[in-house]
Amino acid sequence: MCVSVCAHVSAGAAVWDGAYVLAAYLDSQPPGTFAGLRCVELGCGCGLLGLVLARLGAGAVYLTDKQQHLVGPRVNAAKNKLLAPAAPAVPAAAATAAAGCGAAAGANGVGSISTAAVQQQQGVGTLAATAAASSNGSSSSSSSSSSPAVVQVVPLDWEDGAGMAQSVAAITAAGPIDLIVASDCIYPGTGN
Repeated sequence: MCVSVCAHVSAGAAVWDGAYVLAAYLDSQPPGTFAGLRCVELGCGCGLLGLVLARLGAGAVYLTDKQQHLVGPRVNAAKNKLLAPAAPAVPAAAATAAAGCGAAAGANGVGSISTAAVQQQQGVGTLAATAAASSNGSSSSSSSSSSPAVVQVVPLDWEDGAGMAQSVAAITAAGPIDLIVASDCIYPGTGN
């Protein structure tokens, strides 16, 4: 089941149930499991999984999606103080538009996170330290304040071969990728 942020916003601006489950799973792994890893989240939407991996100590995280879906994850990474300085800044007008649809922090947006655990509030994800505890009886001991700004937001459209090749080359230029995650990726029909 999808919980849409706004009726007029596409699937990329919603946090889907599978992302909550995978985020809780990632958080339940032994401490240090993701330390220093280079990670990519494919079809990131709001960027939940990548932000979780960053909080769990990943060395570099690339949030990827189609260009039109990148404002939300960029705003979310910036609000969580995880956006790498090399990543382009979000224009103020774009951030305001994203916040108006709940893609940024707020009562029904993906806002600041304290660990990788997830709690659903008012239909859309606000990250907190309770969902993993409710799903497996424990929660991560990761500190949200110790995570460096390691997240980069990169366009990657698997329907655009040339553009995808450029994005993959940029992502892998600094070294090989250790972990690729994806959840609830949407493959629209040709009419979309």
